[in-house]
Amino acid sequence: MLSRGFSYNRVALGLLLAVGLWVTLLLNLDRTPTAPVLPSTPVVLPEGAAGSVDEAHGAGPAFEAEFEAEFEPVFKSGLERLPASLRGTQPDGALLWDQHNELVITHSIRDLFDYFLAASGEEPLASLTARIRAYIQANLPQPAASQALAVLQDYLAMKTALSAMAAPDYPMQQAMGNTIGDDDLQALRQHMQALITLRNSYLTPEVAEVFYGEADEFDRYMLDRLAVLQHQDLGAEEKSIQLERLQDSLSPELRQSQLAQQELIT
Repeated sequence: MLSRGFSYNRVALGLLLAVGLWVTLLLNLDRTPTAPVLPSTPVVLPEGAAGSVDEAHGAGPAFEAEFEAEFEPVFKSGLERLPASLRGTQPDGALLWDQHNELVITHSIRDLFDYFLAASGEEPLASLTARIRAYIQANLPQPAASQALAVLQDYLAMKTALSAMAAPDYPMQQAMGNTIGDDDLQALRQHMQALITLRNSYLTPEVAEVFYGEADEFDRYMLDRLAVLQHQDLGAEEKSIQLERLQDSLSPELRQSQLAQQELIT
């Protein structure tokens, strides 16, 4: 009898434990699982940058430029997702190479660079530069592509230096067709020479001549023409002779352009 009672007690205890476990499971099913708390992702500053996370988010243009350079977008053709002002247009300028796959330096290369850089107010410079690089690599063979990329690097460095250069007090465009003082005329000549010197310090002689030679020739001609027109010691006939000589000294392309303009005026 004692053995049978002990067995009944064991069975009852087992039933009680099973019921308790079942109730516990039911209660847990009604609970909303709690998401684990994960550590926040650290902000990694670019190499060489120091400061707190808050400083990293508000470090200003210097930090943004470094961030853009490190994470510049990747393009295949340079024409993907164009800025609004460039949509529906085609790049200006053609990229040419010779029979040895060497880059042919033409003014069209500058036109191509300026086509993309014209959208500088809509897209960061790092992105526009990446576009130009992609376009070059997609449209030129080697070594022409590497040569064009080198020209691009020099051109961008030159543009940066030019942006820091002080403008003349009397702009060239304002001087055309007007009478200005000798001091202003001399200041324009000095400013023009400073521009040429700066450009030549970044660009190779060939690139500088192809990109800016014709424009520089025209500016010199206009300044010399202005000096003749306002020369008080010259009579009308002498002025006409000197102006004709100046025009004859122009390159055939510029001389033809000047003659065409004179025909339109007359």
